Amino acid sequence: MPLPTIPSGNVASALPTGFNVNNSLRFNRADEAILTRTQSTSPTHDDKCTMSFWFKPGAQTATGGRGFSFGGSTDATSRWHFYIETDAQLYYYGKLGGSVNMTINSTSMYRDPTAWYHYCVAIDTTQGSAANRVRTYINNVEVTAYETATYPSQNDNCPLVKDANMLIGAIRGGSYQLYNYMDAYLAEVHFIDGQQLTPSSFAEYDDDSTTIWKPKDCKADLTYGTNGFYLEFKDSSALGDDTSGNGNDFTVTNL
Repeated sequence: MPLPTIPSGNVASALPTGFNVNNSLRFNRADEAILTRTQSTSPTHDDKCTMSFWFKPGAQTATGGRGFSFGGSTDATSRWHFYIETDAQLYYYGKLGGSVNMTINSTSMYRDPTAWYHYCVAIDTTQGSAANRVRTYINNVEVTAYETATYPSQNDNCPLVKDANMLIGAIRGGSYQLYNYMDAYLAEVHFIDGQQLTPSSFAEYDDDSTTIWKPKDCKADLTYGTNGFYLEFKDSSALGDDTSGNGNDFTVTNL
């Protein structure tokens, strides 16, 4: 399924680009579809990582998520998760060693089921300024308006990379149960272990317009780090294949 270019105003465009995305993966909430991976190798950096992908939210529902859901955890006491709720807002929640160390939710909403959005969250808990430890961008615009914003403490380990069970398609609750299954399309999923990057590492403005934000061919320019991966979903018989060169493949369930 070709991925359309995305203007910053969140309306899909059919303008041609120099890089075509030929595949996306459909997560149907009712199927409880997930991708999972146990990261047994020590990360490049305990406290720094970046996740980038394009998503197209599903139709609004009364219960469960209708956008993306992903996270990393060791158990119920140490887990971070990132998701879009039924109100179409971004929600982040984190625990480390049993204590809550992150609660973030946006005032902005991402609910257009006809549009593709570029999502980038860039984490570096070594930063002195709390707001710089978890930075979020949608279509190259940094999200700065929040209803709640409690950031991790300086130098907190990040469960997305540190001894993590990585999960895409759902999040884990206080009893470590799976819930908030994703209802969305995903494409061009990059995870960078060891660097806090910006959206321009993964996408760019169209040559003919400074308002159209589009994917770019960036694999050769990225350093993925030990636990990094790139999911292109180009092999229908092995949808969890990591094509970054690291071989950090995911286990596929109900996809």
